[in-house]
Amino acid sequence: MNTTTVHAIEFPEAPTTEPTGSAIVGKDMNLVGHLPVSLSAMIGTVSLTVDQLYALRKGEVLTMNEDLETPVTLKLNGKAVARGELVAVDECFGIRITELS
Repeated sequence: MNTTTVHAIEFPEAPTTEPTGSAIVGKDMNLVGHLPVSLSAMIGTVSLTVDQLYALRKGEVLTMNEDLETPVTLKLNGKAVARGELVAVDECFGIRITELS
């Protein structure tokens, strides 16, 4: 049977000095520019009860809380970064940016 000896370690207090020098990343996008992100378009919300949710069937139409003129919110990894209006681009949806956060 092997025995292991455990000793308590005392760590020195971390210095309370202000950081110096330049940031590791700074504003150089070459380091992170290739990373994928998730951009989603939030067109609105629907308010309903759990009973109504469980009663949904194919073909039903839900009325959203927003009117047709309400801007679409663009979210980057869940954080709002822009707003715009929904447009058609050929056979796809598109968003014309109207403001940036």
